Amino acid sequence: MGEKKVIEEKEEAMKSKTSLIFAVNGERFELDLSSIDPSTTLIDFLRNKTPFKSVKLGCGEGTPQQEKKEPTQPKKI
Repeated sequence: MGEKKVIEEKEEAMKSKTSLIFAVNGERFELDLSSIDPSTTLIDFLRNKTPFKSVKLGCGEGTPQQEKKEPTQPKKI
């Protein structure tokens, strides 16, 4: 690896300690942690700082679960 690449990777690593980088629907977002209130919820961030304004909040309780149902077989008569 070239020296420039190593320096870039180190800078990115240092930056990641003060920022949160994530993707929503394939769009990259970088959040500077020093510029946001720690009590900000994800839904508030999405509604106020991204183009995703129609984000909905569920009941806000528990963990969502998904159940896989097996297809039913028709009864033979």
